[in-house]
Amino acid sequence: MTSLLACLDKSIEGAMDEKKSEIEFQQDLRINMGSKLAGYSCFDPNVTMTESIQNKTWSNSRTNYNIKMLFDKPASKIAYIEKFASQEECNAVAGGVSLEEVNGLDGLYAKKGDMTVPSGGGTISKLIKRMHSFATESLRIPVDSKTSREVSWMHYGENAEDPRRYDAHCDGLCDGSSHSRGDHIASFVVYCEAAKKGGHTHFSNSGIHITPEVGSAIFYSYFDPLTDVYDAGFTKVTECGVLEGNKKVISHKMRSS
Repeated sequence: MTSLLACLDKSIEGAMDEKKSEIEFQQDLRINMGSKLAGYSCFDPNVTMTESIQNKTWSNSRTNYNIKMLFDKPASKIAYIEKFASQEECNAVAGGVSLEEVNGLDGLYAKKGDMTVPSGGGTISKLIKRMHSFATESLRIPVDSKTSREVSWMHYGENAEDPRRYDAHCDGLCDGSSHSRGDHIASFVVYCEAAKKGGHTHFSNSGIHITPEVGSAIFYSYFDPLTDVYDAGFTKVTECGVLEGNKKVISHKMRSS
């Protein structure tokens, strides 16, 4: 009996190792294919936006917002929100930063400026509060508003011959590891100016492609509050280069409380 159990243990262990190797192979294949798809999608002007898997309405301060859910897994959510921000809000953030040229740091090629959310209310504070409210309702856990106060403005200029972009990256951890309190759990990108050609947003590992309109926003989370683990790479995002025109965005990352 003992020898039989030992034999079964070895058989089960071998089967599990084989299954693990198969999963790792499929994951590597998905990542490799995703990077190739991102390169193609960013340079093809005819690529269209991914169709939503669910359309819904979100209400905040007596205003209704149309939400297109593009990807929805416990640890990985991607939502496109129409008419999320006003031109006044965009102008307020743009006027509050000093831009510096970033040439390749962390894969970013753009003009970037950072600021801390002003205290005491105001246009920028209302925008960030709206972001936090949406994140809290989506994840069903509170965002730490005291530590989630950094806002970035990024300007991607036209360069058709060498369209620099923000290479594939994760805003937080996206390796399936355990979450630590205070880490980033979700991000917002608000499109204040959209390029005439190019300048799309692409999530290569989940196959999500976004062709934004001015005033719209994307929300993506990379944390499962039930299991307390991070996304396994589905929210790795690429900001495509601008082929014609300009692309100007507000970026904000949120931390858990």
